[in-house]
Amino acid sequence: MQAVFEMLDAGLSAPFIGRFRRGRTGAMSEVHVRRVALRREELQELDRRRGTVLRSMERIEGISEKALDEVRQCMDRFELEDLYVPYRRPEPEVQLAMDRGLGALADLIVKPMPKEERVAGEAVEAAEEAAVEEAAVGEAAVEAPRAEESAAEESPAADVPAEEPSTEAVAEESQQEGPKAEEPVAEAPVADAADSADSADSTGDADAADHAAPGESEASSEDNTPSAQPEPLVMTAELSKLCEPFVNPDKGVHTDVEALAGAIRILSDRIGRDSRLRGHVRRIMRKKGILRIKPIVDEKKAGRHKNLLKVKAPLRQLQGHRLTAIRQAQKERIVNTFVELDPKEVIQRVRASMGKHTRPEFEALLNDVARKALRQRLLPVVEADIRLEMKERGDAEALRFLAAHLRQILLTPFFGRLPVVGMDVSAKGDMAFAFLDMHGNLTAEARVEVGEKDDATLGAELVALLEANGPEAIAVGSGKSARAAGQKIRAALRAVNSEVPVMVVNDAGATSYANGQLAREELAEVAVPIRLAITMGRRLQDPMGEFLKVDSKQLSLGAEQRLVSKANLRRALDEAVASAIAFVGCDFDTAPRSVILNLPGLTPESAKNLADKRDAGEIESREQIRADGILTEAEWTSVAAFLRIRQSSEPLDRTSLHPEQYALARQLLESAGGSVEETLGRPGGTKGLRRQSFEVDEFTWRDLMRELSFPGRDPRGRNRVPAYISDDTDPVRLQKGRVLEGIVTNVASFGAFIDVGTKQDAMIHISELASRYVRDARELLSIGATTRARIVDGSSARMALSLKDVPAPERDGGGGGSHRGGARRGGSRRARGGRRGEPREDAQPKGPAGRIYRRDGAAGASTRSGGARRGGPRRGGADRFDRGERVDLSKLNSAAETPANNPFASFFKKDQKEQPKPAAPKAPKAPKAQEAPQAPKEEPKTEAPAE
Repeated sequence: MQAVFEMLDAGLSAPFIGRFRRGRTGAMSEVHVRRVALRREELQELDRRRGTVLRSMERIEGISEKALDEVRQCMDRFELEDLYVPYRRPEPEVQLAMDRGLGALADLIVKPMPKEERVAGEAVEAAEEAAVEEAAVGEAAVEAPRAEESAAEESPAADVPAEEPSTEAVAEESQQEGPKAEEPVAEAPVADAADSADSADSTGDADAADHAAPGESEASSEDNTPSAQPEPLVMTAELSKLCEPFVNPDKGVHTDVEALAGAIRILSDRIGRDSRLRGHVRRIMRKKGILRIKPIVDEKKAGRHKNLLKVKAPLRQLQGHRLTAIRQAQKERIVNTFVELDPKEVIQRVRASMGKHTRPEFEALLNDVARKALRQRLLPVVEADIRLEMKERGDAEALRFLAAHLRQILLTPFFGRLPVVGMDVSAKGDMAFAFLDMHGNLTAEARVEVGEKDDATLGAELVALLEANGPEAIAVGSGKSARAAGQKIRAALRAVNSEVPVMVVNDAGATSYANGQLAREELAEVAVPIRLAITMGRRLQDPMGEFLKVDSKQLSLGAEQRLVSKANLRRALDEAVASAIAFVGCDFDTAPRSVILNLPGLTPESAKNLADKRDAGEIESREQIRADGILTEAEWTSVAAFLRIRQSSEPLDRTSLHPEQYALARQLLESAGGSVEETLGRPGGTKGLRRQSFEVDEFTWRDLMRELSFPGRDPRGRNRVPAYISDDTDPVRLQKGRVLEGIVTNVASFGAFIDVGTKQDAMIHISELASRYVRDARELLSIGATTRARIVDGSSARMALSLKDVPAPERDGGGGGSHRGGARRGGSRRARGGRRGEPREDAQPKGPAGRIYRRDGAAGASTRSGGARRGGPRRGGADRFDRGERVDLSKLNSAAETPANNPFASFFKKDQKEQPKPAAPKAPKAPKAQEAPQAPKEEPKTEAPAE
């Protein structure tokens, strides 16, 4: 822990510490380092508050050293405030009562009896109890013969009901007489109820106190129900005799009732200032408190909060996401919340805080003071603390979800640096196209008026544009109008036999960027619709670089960002951005400026200076950044490993290794029998090396092996063109268990929607996302990602899919063709999304279903098959595939495509069996896949005449 603190104080970033200093931190990850840093900030804030409290307490005359030591050793913020409360200035009403000398009267009320009187009283009580027991035994002996006589009578049951009501009536009368005698005393502190409530509001959270009162007024506890109007105080003889010496009109005490009211106010204040008692009530409320929700609108108007209207759950069982939902409903004025605690759980401890062995004649008064102090002084303050804890718990869960959602958006699978075309649709339905080259630069733009054109006419016009510019895919937004336009484009291209794929991308924040200052600087001569089309195309090529151009709060992360504080939200989002960039890294030569400006560990000024130097072409290696003083030593150490400089003369600068690991990397490669230039990136180049021979920790060794074998690879997924099914697919073939491919078009908290080629998107419910518990679907999926799912229900209007238990793509080791693994399912290259014409020279071979096996960053290869690999042929021949998976969906879906799943197959077979001779020669002509399952059904031919 000390090492983490030292590195954080030195200015090193959490991503650097979590990746390259795990040996010194006990294998702490980046997340743990951030938690440690946040906890240290909380403790520092607590220490500052402790210093303020100590300075205030040290000025008090006669303060004990024990009290100061308790404050110095306190590590809880609520406990610290509890320790300081007794030394604060009392409330005006309490101070006035103390100035009138009523503190002595309060001391007399709670003064314990002398030991002699207490012993005598205990002896008298024991004698009375023995007498009561003897009387009960005598009555039982007398009643036994009477019971036998009554049992011999004809109707003994008639006497029993006659006796029981009389007994109950006597009990009820005795219970009613008891409270009547104690009622005036119990109402004594009612006069200061308003003052006590005001003091509770000033001490705790005002909002919590407002909610506490309604919750307590509805409680069923008889002892805890305050009266609507204060009743006059009736003095007993003992109380009047005790209060008589304190009646002094000169001091404002005119009657014994006023003297007793002042003493009660002082006792109640003492209970509220008891630090140990406050801590005990807080612990009990955390353990046994209940949160109850009361609706303030009709159930029909509750909307999405309907499931919260009847919530009544223990506080310790409420999870963060449920607390966030309750706060959202409370903010929309749908519900009110009440924190309830059974007074019986703590009333004895409250009563014991006033002392033991008090006089019996004052017991009723002290019990009432305990009840009123608990309700008016302890519970409101403690409830405010509990509500603050619940808010922080909900905020922590909301911030965790927002950070996870933002990270999922930033790490959206990328299509690669390939020529694409982005599309934007206007309100009239007209389309604006922006054609981009492999670097994202605008090469051409076009506008197409849709109007009343049919699919063939629109398709011919689109094909002319596509063939002139040669894009690999069309990028459309995920909005409603853009999705409808994408469906129209797909139908138009299908009408003219063009299979250029239409890919969906996340358009969150695109309008804000296109109309913002950054877009006006980058694309000054381009209209807003073309800017939108450009950002759609770039989001398909490299999503992270485009999303970072938009403020993270404008990426539609969720309603939770309106509930948390702005400072905490900004901190969480900035940490998520820094973590995502550190996870991916960047190719410094070609990375967007937005990525460089958000590198972890850099101040805004240093990041801007580094980006300017890069744009000017003044940086050629990592060491040059350090030598030229562009960054400080701590900044350079934090960010050096995340900058991959392809044009550097140092080969290891192209990897994600840190410069301090270069010597060890060279030693490893030399031990393997080759130099860095010869062995770096070669499969099997590190074979035979053992970690124990180099005294390296396990985590560093794992990173070294990965980077030396696959230098500078991009850990993000590679987006591919899915194998859509046709819109006119027979529903019979959509059997349960069949695997489909599609693109995520929308993600909500309850699930995701997938475009599989049909008119209506399929849906994956949150329960079908994973085998583990998932709180929100937005934590696992992002718009625009290609996914494989199996059918759960294909007969409904909206197809239901599942990501659980999806069979892995099979590898096909044999077959012919120009590539190892044989021909792909779907036939020609055009069926996989390629364009007509000869393959480009920089195209890289790929596997089935458009999957690229080597993920080497944004400068990836084409998703088309054919052609030579960019940068020269690979070792082992130009037709050799990279490592990866080979998908053969025809085998996975063969069971669903056979007529054995057709309910009408047996019906038609029956017709064939009824024909005497033509059935025999027709059998061999049927497909093998269809006849094999039906062969056993044709064997019992002797039954035909019987029918």
